[in-house]
Amino acid sequence: MVIFSNAVEIFQANRQDKSEIKISASVLEEILTLEIIDNEPLIPEDVLPHIFDQFFSTKDKKSNSGLGLTLAKKIIEEKFDGEIKCSNRSDWVVFTMSLPLRDI
Repeated sequence: MVIFSNAVEIFQANRQDKSEIKISASVLEEILTLEIIDNEPLIPEDVLPHIFDQFFSTKDKKSNSGLGLTLAKKIIEEKFDGEIKCSNRSDWVVFTMSLPLRDI
């Protein structure tokens, strides 16, 4: 939910007319891969390595703690033995989550 919430906030702040969020899911070799893809402005390459860091945020500090993506990563990795990544792909921001089916 934090990924959707972040995307909506950015869409509203940038007043994009054609905001899109796409979701895809696939299973390969007992791994469920979910992708949440949106056309918010791309994340700068120097910011991408820090996107899941605790207290890191590109938003206004008054309205944000910088914990949402950190907690999402912690839950996915520690609770579900999965992985979450963020990247830019063409004109899209892509969050990819990989979860072993045995834990779901």
